[in-house]
Amino acid sequence: MHEGLANLIRKINGRIIIAAFASHITRLAYVVKFAESQGKKIAIDGRSMKTNIDVAIEAGLFTPKKDTIIPIEDIDNYPPNKIVVLMTGAQGEEFASLNRAANKNSYKICVA
Repeated sequence: MHEGLANLIRKINGRIIIAAFASHITRLAYVVKFAESQGKKIAIDGRSMKTNIDVAIEAGLFTPKKDTIIPIEDIDNYPPNKIVVLMTGAQGEEFASLNRAANKNSYKICVA
């Protein structure tokens, strides 16, 4: 799984949106660390995603560089190829951030 994510993050030349379980801290930490190693910024969308990332950082499970994680509202301040968005909604939940973005109901990001 990690090798596949690394290949995608390395090769995709646009904004990357990854929907994942907010509770899968190992995978989220890997995405953050690898994206950081590629010079990309991480934006987080979804209350549970943000909470779990913050708790994992506070618990010392991983430590991103100071400017790696940016507010979702700032993604347009960077070239698309420098942004990885982590969001909730991997299971198509009605009110998850991925579903809201796909249905153009998100004030933060639109994926459609």
